[in-house]
Amino acid sequence: MADKYGDKPLTKKQILESDRPKMLDSDKSKKQSSDNDQLEDVEVAHVDETIVSKVGDKKSNIKLNKFDVFFIRIWSFICAAILKFSYLIVKGIKFVIKKEIPVRYVVATVSTLLVVALIALCAAPFTRTVSVDDIEIYHNNLIAVQKEVGKDDVTMAPIYKWGYVNKKGSTKIDFIYEDAMDFKYKVAFVLVSEKTGSSTYSYWKLINTKGKDVGSYQFSQTIGAERVVSEFSDTDKLAKVCLAGNYGFINTSGKMQINAEYDDAGSFVDGKARVGRGSTYYFINKKGKQVSSEFSYARDYVEGYAAVKTLSGMWQFINNKCESITEAKFDAVSDFHCGYAAVKLGSSYAIINTSGEYVVKSNLFSDIKILGEFELVS
Repeated sequence: MADKYGDKPLTKKQILESDRPKMLDSDKSKKQSSDNDQLEDVEVAHVDETIVSKVGDKKSNIKLNKFDVFFIRIWSFICAAILKFSYLIVKGIKFVIKKEIPVRYVVATVSTLLVVALIALCAAPFTRTVSVDDIEIYHNNLIAVQKEVGKDDVTMAPIYKWGYVNKKGSTKIDFIYEDAMDFKYKVAFVLVSEKTGSSTYSYWKLINTKGKDVGSYQFSQTIGAERVVSEFSDTDKLAKVCLAGNYGFINTSGKMQINAEYDDAGSFVDGKARVGRGSTYYFINKKGKQVSSEFSYARDYVEGYAAVKTLSGMWQFINNKCESITEAKFDAVSDFHCGYAAVKLGSSYAIINTSGEYVVKSNLFSDIKILGEFELVS
């Protein structure tokens, strides 16, 4: 092909270039601008320590140090993880509601959680560390202490009295008592001695954490004799007291909830207490109502079981419902300890569990003792 402006023939390259459509100047400007914008995006994406913002024709740079960048990245990751986790939970709930998730997956998940919980429960006793905090020293933020308050006028022997101090060692209730018991449910028994001439009258009374009397009862105490009041029970908030030679039960308000009309009594445990009248014993509830049959003797509940001596003179065990778990065939028994009790049948000894089954039994044993915890009574 010849050039239209001359006779010289065109080369193949010139022919191809002449046939290609030419780009207008405006198109070139747009392409160049687009390429520059992409380049700026790439450059800004790799900037870690500078944020560039444009407002009109003005530029402002915000400098970030490495810690700022790290902090922003960490929180971005945490927020993204929380959102993702929330989304999965919502999605899972929808699957369960619509019943689109297979039953076997639900069973597998629940089974896994139960296994993990069981392992944690079994491992807890072995991983637990006993500390001083496990021992309760202060009751209602008070502790009973004794100190010397003076000298006897004749013998010059030191005189000691009991009172109460708080955790800071400050005296909260004066040192004026002959004896004092721990506070429980914001009340405590204290022993008072009043002298009249050459005689001394000693009695227990109930006080609150401010040292004020709770109720008006006075429980006479013979010095050197067994204490006529007991601590309040953990579950029933009742305390055994002896009034005029008979036993009853007082509540934390200082009122006699069960009248003092028994010759003997034990402490309340899980809603029941043993009481004795004459030669018979039985168990009562917190209203004073008899809830068991009669026995010739009964011991307090320990670990949910009580040893009772039937009217025939043989021992057996009853549960918290006053139902027999063993036959009345033992000559002597101990209380339960860690789920076991020692028993005596004739001249042989055995160990039983809380189901009344023999764990150790042999006619060859003339006596039995395990860690000194089993004290037999006959």
